[in-house]
Amino acid sequence: MKTVDQLNDIKLFATDLDGTLLNDEGVVSEENRRALKYLMDHGVRVVTASGRILPHAHDAAKKINLGLEDGINIGAGGGIVYEGDHILHKIHPMKNDAYKKTVKEAKEMGFDVLVTDGDTAYYDTPNRFSDEYINIVLKDYPDKIKKVDNLEDLEDMVKIMFHYNNDEDFQKALTLADNGVEVVRGGPDLVEIGDKHLNKWAGLVKIMEMDGLEPENVLSIGDSGNDGPMLYHSGLGVAMKNSLPEIMDQCDIVNDYDNNEDGVAEMIWTLFAPEQSNKSYRRF
Repeated sequence: MKTVDQLNDIKLFATDLDGTLLNDEGVVSEENRRALKYLMDHGVRVVTASGRILPHAHDAAKKINLGLEDGINIGAGGGIVYEGDHILHKIHPMKNDAYKKTVKEAKEMGFDVLVTDGDTAYYDTPNRFSDEYINIVLKDYPDKIKKVDNLEDLEDMVKIMFHYNNDEDFQKALTLADNGVEVVRGGPDLVEIGDKHLNKWAGLVKIMEMDGLEPENVLSIGDSGNDGPMLYHSGLGVAMKNSLPEIMDQCDIVNDYDNNEDGVAEMIWTLFAPEQSNKSYRRF
């Protein structure tokens, strides 16, 4: 197992948002905030690495209340690297032929499809998922959710998204990978599809290049399918207690705590500052 001897080994900390830093109510706990500030005070760049598109991810960064929203972060499952509220890099958009075929087949399968270029979400047939984006996810950004005549006519999209109801639905969605795309679980009931090279690690590589860092300088933590490559390739990758089983297999450490138990903070304290923890026990 990879180990971290001292905080000086780590220069970049990447955290997933939903299911990791955020609890089930979508809130960052004071303990998690305190732990992130500890890292920042010790010279570590903290970035959020989210499957959310830019405005939704930017809002979450604001709520952390540490100024992260003004810095560089990763969104759209690695499809964008952004600073503040504008995109710096758009990474690995889908090949248009693969995109068009995949969208067409997903709609024929009966899935409620949304797509995104990383900044704006698009739909062509009003559905449960588009209603969720209009009324909840992007309710403060009505110009960032747009109806188009046909999703298949769009180009340079970074991600296709839809909900699934059961394992049979997910197995059906997996067959879309035959089109030369990557199909992952972005959450307990969410399918995310992108280019085979699209993942959060690709976004982290861009940031590492900016800072002159190597993989061993990176610590990352997550819980879902879109976190897998990031956890695997980082110098140290941590899966939350509530992670999908396949994610636990790709990381170095499985956290003893979940996203409702200050899991991010407890991992930071356990690795770097055990005296800061309020917990009475820890395993790793």
